Amino acid sequence: MAATFFSGFKDQGSALNYLLDKIYAGFQMQNSICVVLKDEEHCAEFKRGQKQKYFENAKIEYLYDDNIAFINEQPVGHYDEVHILSDKVLELPLDVCDNIFVYTTSADEEINKASRTLYANLKKNNIELNHKAI
Repeated sequence: MAATFFSGFKDQGSALNYLLDKIYAGFQMQNSICVVLKDEEHCAEFKRGQKQKYFENAKIEYLYDDNIAFINEQPVGHYDEVHILSDKVLELPLDVCDNIFVYTTSADEEINKASRTLYANLKKNNIELNHKAI
C-alpha cells in the first residue's frame, strides 16, 4: 500500500479537475475506485467536472462511473484506488486499498487538518508516503 498526497490546489474545482485526470488513468486499467468526497456539493461538482472533461476531450470514459464508489465517509471493502477529498477520513485500514490519493486545497482548512491526521496515522503504520505539490 502507498499513499500520495497532492497539495497546492487553490480551490475544490482545481482539486476535482486533477482528481478526474487521475481517475481516467484508472479507467484505462479497469481499476475499482473509491472516491471519498466531503459533501453533496463536492459530489455535484464532481459530476459537473465529469461532463466538462467529456466535452473537452471527447472521451466517453469520463462519463463512465460504474466502477466508482462515491461515499462521504470512511471507505469499507477493498478497492484498487481510493481518492480522498474529504474531512471525514482520518484513518484507513491497511486492507482497504492498494493506492491512496489524498487531495488538499488552500481553501478548505477542515480537509487540510484531516489530511494531516491521516498522513500521521499512515506514517505510524509504516505506509509508503509521497507528497506532490501541484
